[in-house]
Amino acid sequence: MAHINPRLTYQASKDEDTWHRRFKSKSIEIDYRWVHGLRVSPPVIADHEGEIVIVGGMHCYTLAHHYDATRTPL
Repeated sequence: MAHINPRLTYQASKDEDTWHRRFKSKSIEIDYRWVHGLRVSPPVIADHEGEIVIVGGMHCYTLAHHYDATRTPL
């Protein structure tokens, strides 16, 4: 994860915290599934002109980054 974050495009990052009220319900849902070992859709990333774009799974990625995770349950 540490090697991905510096290359993220601005559009692939969030200005607010993972637990900001705008994202809280989605973060709670993913957090619950993760803690209980249930499947979580992994982030889908793509390289675009030397930067990384998150195509899907932004909430999962930001939670993984928040918890300094190295893996996500599949």
